[in-house]
Amino acid sequence: MHVSIDGVEYAPVAEGGGDASFGVAISTHNRPELVAKHAALWRELSPPGTPVLVVDDGSSPPVPDADFRFSPSRGIVAVKNKSIELLMDDAKVDHLFLVDDDCYPLVAGWWKPYVESPEHHLSYQFEDLRAGAKLRDVAKIWDDGEHVAYTGQRGLVLYYTRQAIEACGGMDPIYGRGYYEHVDLAHRIHEAGLTSFCYMDVAGSDELIHSMDEWGEVTRATPTQDHAAQVARNANVFNARRDSRDFPEWVPFREPRAAVVTCLLTASTDPQRGTTMAADCKLVSALHGSVQRAAPGAEMVLLRDNPVAGLPGSITDVEVSGTGNPYFQRWAHVRRWLRDNPAVEQAVVCDATDVEFLRDPFSLIPADRLVVGEEWSLLDDTAGWMRKNHAWDKLSTLFDERGREQMLNAGILAGPSDLIVRFIDDLLTEWEHYEFDLFNGKRRAASGMVGDMPIFNLVARRHKVVHGPQWTTRFKGEERNDFSVFKHK
Repeated sequence: MHVSIDGVEYAPVAEGGGDASFGVAISTHNRPELVAKHAALWRELSPPGTPVLVVDDGSSPPVPDADFRFSPSRGIVAVKNKSIELLMDDAKVDHLFLVDDDCYPLVAGWWKPYVESPEHHLSYQFEDLRAGAKLRDVAKIWDDGEHVAYTGQRGLVLYYTRQAIEACGGMDPIYGRGYYEHVDLAHRIHEAGLTSFCYMDVAGSDELIHSMDEWGEVTRATPTQDHAAQVARNANVFNARRDSRDFPEWVPFREPRAAVVTCLLTASTDPQRGTTMAADCKLVSALHGSVQRAAPGAEMVLLRDNPVAGLPGSITDVEVSGTGNPYFQRWAHVRRWLRDNPAVEQAVVCDATDVEFLRDPFSLIPADRLVVGEEWSLLDDTAGWMRKNHAWDKLSTLFDERGREQMLNAGILAGPSDLIVRFIDDLLTEWEHYEFDLFNGKRRAASGMVGDMPIFNLVARRHKVVHGPQWTTRFKGEERNDFSVFKHK
């Protein structure tokens, strides 16, 4: 029978697959022929439309058409967590299969005993190798004809329900590049009451899935010496947790999202320069190139109020609108974008034209404070430009009381997103107060305010901030060095 809806032809779902809602994520590293062959088998023997994703752990050359690729290689923990993220968030399935590239299904319906099981976590198990020297490392402790349980877990095909992942999370990064990460998660799921035994499989799984490792048909991808060192280190971590039954209740599987947020506001006149900025993609090219080199895992976001032709696809292009002083507009736009993207845990908010990345800041940013730009001049600069162009009692007090302190520069604000939002909230509140005083007959001596720099400095004195040459190069020095994180003008 052929079914067509609005011109789209639908294939019949495999028997029993109407409500399966499962997906497969294949981990691979430097096995291009295997992953291509086995991905085709997972697709062929699963219901039509089943997500079968490939996560490439830094293969050389890269796996063609991989759904996600780490470069360089990150190891098992990162790959399995990315697999969980893709299946949970993108594919939105309720049943997850995380599989290695050296195993494949044997029959259609291979998935049914797993999906139909009342257990929330299972894994393909074999008691010992079928060829070569025996491992003698696990024993069977339960077999009721439907499920079997062992004293250990292999990890080549891992099955989880969405409920298990939502309750317990993913693989713990404490295990580094890998080994023991999946048995740790199995224990956490069991401690949560979601499985009958820690290490379970469906009965007769060897008739459903073939493991090349089990039959001695492949060699290990990790060098033996590295493997032994990782196993020894991680065994100590896991055994300490197991002996004390002190496993974390939940471990995040999504990588902290990092973003570089900048603005190109060209619809309003710059009050300092008396002109509007050009909507030219070349203005952000130096920043963009430096982010790609130094922090390739970060998303670069451009907030702009006029179309900017020629932007590369690696820049997230966000249209914004607003009127008024562009120096304060940008903070409102950044605040709104961070509010609408709560998954972003770390951010660098910076000028589009004055800043370049020299190093990746995201592994260096403190967890409890903000990084800000700085200048070599004093807050109450000798030329008097700040006082002359920014009149308000609060600022006069700032200049009088703290004028001998270093000038901080608003071109860089970096740190945990929640701290950035608090800082911006404080800054925008002060701006509102200034505008209120200005509207009410220059109350508190409010008059000129061409830029955000003095209010930025006012607010920065209330928050935990760090600055210095370890973060930014000498302002307007146009220098590059091997220790600063940012080049600032």
